[in-house]
Parts: sequence; structure tokens; C-alpha cells
Amino acid sequence: MRYEDAVDEVVNRVEGVKSEEFPNLDGANIMVVMDTQKKVTGGKYVIARIKKMNDELKFFTANDMGLTYDYVMFIDKVIFDALDTDDQRRVIYHELCHCEVDQSKKSPYGIKDHEIQGFYDEVSYNEDDPRWSERVGDIAESIYDTDE
Repeated sequence: MRYEDAVDEVVNRVEGVKSEEFPNLDGANIMVVMDTQKKVTGGKYVIARIKKMNDELKFFTANDMGLTYDYVMFIDKVIFDALDTDDQRRVIYHELCHCEVDQSKKSPYGIKDHEIQGFYDEVSYNEDDPRWSERVGDIAESIYDTDE
């Protein structure tokens, strides 16, 4: 199967970045799914992506206690496993930057597009390593280009 549930360590890492860096997402539930197949968009490997759950997906993913998810984060398992913890956190941070919260709406959680090539908030978050995304892209290429 292409997708699998993320292990607790990855889910905890997502929750940790969310709680430490994104207080506006305090009430948001995020399902974390590992993608076991490569995904390429615009000639670049997709390391992670996040989507807002719609009502249909909320129904199918609700657990026995009625918990529903507001977002689903897809993470490329092969690439993510090859990254160190800092780069994993940077990938998660980037994806969470896509989340938008507007409490005045019936469904307060949304998705926003990049403000620049990334997000303005990422500039200060990654000031110690501003070229991290290039390195992660190189890692992705080194993994998948040897597969072909």
C-alpha cells in the first residue's frame, strides 16, 4: 500500500513543532501519513505536503471516540528517514506554515500558499541554516536518482 500511518516518533515530532512554534494551531488535529512512493511536482521531489480535511475525509478518518482531523500531512517516508532531526523539524515547520486559522469562519482551518519561495516566518526560523531546503532537495535527488 502506498500510504501508512506515521510512527509515534514522527507524530510526536509534528505535535512538538506545532505546540512550540504554532500556538494558533493549538486546537487543530493533524493526521500524519507516510507516503512510501516518490512524488514529483514541477520537476522537484515532494518531501511533504499538507491538506485541509474536507467533511468526507473527516467522516472516513474519525476514530471510535469521534475525534476528527483538521489537516492531513503527507511525508515522504524514504526521504524523511534519511534526514537528521533538525531537517525533519524544518520540513514539518514549513508544512505547518501552510496552515491558516480564521476563528470567525464556521470551518476555521484553511491552507495558504507560499508568501515567497517559502514563508517569511521561515527566514528567522532557519537563520542558522538558510539553505536547508537545497540540502534536503539534494538528499531527495541522491536517494531517488539512484533508484532509476
